[in-house]
Amino acid sequence: MPKIKDCMKKTGTGYFTLLGMFLISMPVIVVFLYNYTDSLLFEGDFETGNLSQFPPTEWEPQHCCSHSHRVVTSPVRSGNFALRTELRKTDPPYKSHRANSHRAEFAEKKRYPLPFERWYGFSVYLPNDWVDDVAPEILVQWHDVPDAGEGPAGGPPFYIATLRGNWIVINHWDPAPIKIKKDLSPEGGVEELWTGAYEKEKWTDWVIHAKWSYQVDGLLEIWKDGTKIVTKSGPNTLNDQMGPYFKFGVYKWWWTIPNRPSDTTIRVMYHDEIRFAGAQGNFCQVDPNRCNKISSL
Repeated sequence: MPKIKDCMKKTGTGYFTLLGMFLISMPVIVVFLYNYTDSLLFEGDFETGNLSQFPPTEWEPQHCCSHSHRVVTSPVRSGNFALRTELRKTDPPYKSHRANSHRAEFAEKKRYPLPFERWYGFSVYLPNDWVDDVAPEILVQWHDVPDAGEGPAGGPPFYIATLRGNWIVINHWDPAPIKIKKDLSPEGGVEELWTGAYEKEKWTDWVIHAKWSYQVDGLLEIWKDGTKIVTKSGPNTLNDQMGPYFKFGVYKWWWTIPNRPSDTTIRVMYHDEIRFAGAQGNFCQVDPNRCNKISSL
């Protein structure tokens, strides 16, 4: 976890406001008020009661049906609303840029040239009937943007998924330009950054600090429920002109592949408190818990 001073650091526009300094002999009392909105690039907390924070000009809905996404009043991480996502094995596969696939997601439309830096925060809720499945599903991902002439997209360089009762956090990267995205060069790699049991009927908070790069200046820092679980330096994405873009929902590709085993035919889960900040941002700006559980590293 960041130290309190790191979450209240001053930047170019000023991240703290001095409310008062009262000098009555001793001691000196200083009160700080943190400004959560400075340099936020996006906020999706569903408190409009609808999907107006995710307009089609900025977000692509990648789903088939009216049941795929609904704003609901329970459960919620904070406030009055959250997003419910439902994916059924019988849903018609979504026709994406790559292939037909079983997914119910929202995909960020904005693209940014590499390298760039972001802070991401969001919360995920798995209900009690979430089956521990042998078939994985991705609940949050950062997808690659292939360069011209490289063929279809190669998938997410970074994602958070569930599998057999566990969270799994995966990163794959390649510093070398490639023509076929799945063929990594000797300098590329795939790594399971972290795994651990998930809890049902509980909101799980995630914060990711990413310096997206296919070179040595890359960085990934990951916090789960306020505890830092990953620090990785070095390349963390593919060698493309544009960096990865954010997607969330349910993507269960095994349901599209014939004869792949699965222990369930439906997935229902929830997202809330989605925020992005830029390079001048910090943990507190995107933390779903709003920094109420700050502790020293």
